Amino acid sequence: MKNLVQIEGNLGQDPVHTQLSSGKHVTRLSIAVNKTWTKGKEKKKTTDWFRVECWDKLALPASRLKKADAVFVQGELRTSEYVKDGVTIPAVSIVAGHLRKIDFSIFSKADTPEPAANGSDAAPEQQPAADEPVPY
Repeated sequence: MKNLVQIEGNLGQDPVHTQLSSGKHVTRLSIAVNKTWTKGKEKKKTTDWFRVECWDKLALPASRLKKADAVFVQGELRTSEYVKDGVTIPAVSIVAGHLRKIDFSIFSKADTPEPAANGSDAAPEQQPAADEPVPY
């Protein structure tokens, strides 16, 4: 069995980097994943927040991220608990195995494909000539 989770979202604050007394490094991230939908004519939006821990080799690169950066995280879901004011509170976090910054700056209006002349956004299908082998 495997415990694997993937999220794509934006950092809600700058990362918090710590070096433990054991010498290990950990960077903690707070990631917002937004979901929007339309109900009738009304647009709705909700945000789920995830705590992410990046250990060792991921900790230093993760510490260079900034608030609002878009990221992709793949890792393991962990459950724990802590006590606050005498009350035990359950906590869920993601221990990152992979972390990628998403760079949307590579896209520009010039890169957006023009709609086809027939009004369709789809590219025309290319059919092989009758005497060409089928490419599969």
